Amino acid sequence: MHKNIAISARFRSLAAVIFGIAMIATVYPAAAQNSEPPLGGDLGSQFIFFEPPIPAPPTAFTEGAEEGVSLRDFKGEVVLVNFWATWCAPCVAEMPALNRLHADLESQGFRVVAISQDRRGLGVVKPFYDDLDLDAMGIYLDPKGVAARDFQVNGLPTTLLVDRRNRIIGILRGPAEWDSPESKALMQFYLDQPVPANAG
Repeated sequence: MHKNIAISARFRSLAAVIFGIAMIATVYPAAAQNSEPPLGGDLGSQFIFFEPPIPAPPTAFTEGAEEGVSLRDFKGEVVLVNFWATWCAPCVAEMPALNRLHADLESQGFRVVAISQDRRGLGVVKPFYDDLDLDAMGIYLDPKGVAARDFQVNGLPTTLLVDRRNRIIGILRGPAEWDSPESKALMQFYLDQPVPANAG
């Protein structure tokens, strides 16, 4: 009799714990999710994570006609840094998708920083943006390839994901479908991370 009562009490305690976990998962769904970044589809076979993440170089590049922009200026945001050129066919093919990705997630603190390697700079890149209606992204230039060298870019396109703490999370060499559900899920994972107190 006493043994049955003890077993019953244990089951009630176990049920209470399970119910409590279920309630936490309902009220705090983010905490119940996998803490690993999602990476599926074709993106999963191309994207390489850095463990641990690497601090982004402080190298300056040009924003439009202005000088002295670096990734430090975007600290607190999630940034997809894309090295490209107008003469690179795979780069050109993925630019509209990058523009759409930027437009879709910008309001959450996300931006695409596509850094052109064209030696003729703004005179070539501005008409290119106009022709493809790339109206969401800013124009960033690295005509002498200084930023590309510091970021150890060996070919185009090369894309790096930078978190809110200004750390490079990983790299993808070659083109990708940047506005795919898999890509958006990866960006959203890092957008959902807390904003550092010293951001900005």
